[in-house]
Amino acid sequence: MLTKIFSKYLLRNYYVLHIHINSDVEVYSVITVKKSQSQLTIIDENIYNNLNTLKENINKNYPIIFMLTGTKVLSKKIEHSPNYLQTILFNKNPDDFYIFELSQDKHFLVSVVRQNVLNKCIEKLGKFGDSIIEIILGPYSLSVYNEYLYNKSIIKTPYFNYNLNTTEITSYEENTPSNDKFQIDGEIISLNSILPFAGIIQHFNPAFTVNYKDITDKYFLEFLYNKAFKIVGFAAIVIAFTTLLLSYILTSHFNSKSLEYQDYVYQKNNISKQIHDLNSDILYKEEIIKNSSLGSEKFISFYISEIVQTVPENIILDELEVFPIIDRIENNEIIQIDSNLIIAEGSSNSKQGVNEWIEKLSRLNWLKKTEIQQYLYINENYIFSIKLYL
Repeated sequence: MLTKIFSKYLLRNYYVLHIHINSDVEVYSVITVKKSQSQLTIIDENIYNNLNTLKENINKNYPIIFMLTGTKVLSKKIEHSPNYLQTILFNKNPDDFYIFELSQDKHFLVSVVRQNVLNKCIEKLGKFGDSIIEIILGPYSLSVYNEYLYNKSIIKTPYFNYNLNTTEITSYEENTPSNDKFQIDGEIISLNSILPFAGIIQHFNPAFTVNYKDITDKYFLEFLYNKAFKIVGFAAIVIAFTTLLLSYILTSHFNSKSLEYQDYVYQKNNISKQIHDLNSDILYKEEIIKNSSLGSEKFISFYISEIVQTVPENIILDELEVFPIIDRIENNEIIQIDSNLIIAEGSSNSKQGVNEWIEKLSRLNWLKKTEIQQYLYINENYIFSIKLYL
């Protein structure tokens, strides 16, 4: 069952290799046949006089139906009898021969060849010998055309003539080349292809019996399973490669997404940390201000009010900085302020006005000391900066 399934779906193209031996001269005829459903179509045909040329032009992945005719193959029509084989073998051991025969009403059509002769032919094919799935001997396979060629009694081949009615084979010397063509089920068969095409019909519709069926069955199974193994192996490689490629693509995609999410989480965590640090810093600084009474509006306004009330009319107070910051404010750093210092900056058109104001400031009981930080005379104005220590 498995063999039929494999054969149906894995084997579509076939070679029929016909070797004709005339003395020591070998001629190789090859047809390529495509099988589609029950239709057989010849898609190519060639004749080679050189074995190396043959090997260069055939595909070892195609199954081969091997046919052998010529002087090395003995073919004979024999009447039915218990020892009919001895008529053609001349008391030789049948085990030394490959035997191909068809039983008719009163006769056997028999073709035999010594095993060493056939084996040598197959060995010469080298690796292509592994593709052989069927072996057909002699000219009698032409009898399959009885069902197709109703109007013809003589079939001509490049090597002999065959009479479909009498099964008579005309000797090679008497054979006359012909350009005859045959039409079988719509397929035009040339003179060179008529014998090989009979071989493939015989393969799919076997009418002959052989004494080497175990051998050809073994050949067929080995070829079929090797082909199935190659296809399955190739498919497995393709599937594995595709799986690896998909895995790589998916891994790359997920890695990329993972990096994006990691970066997003990092940025979010970093922002959250900064917000947390800023909130902590605000709370900390609010606590400092709260504990130092700097948050009391009355406390700050008291100093401002006291100082402003002492300013003479001829002095312009440009800036009054209460509790100045000691240094720059840095992130996550405690704000350093001088809670014992007030800085007043301004100008006057009179030197006496500045001295008068310093004298008034000195009378404030909460002020410990005054210090002139800057005192300049510019454009008829006295520019000053005074530090007030609490």
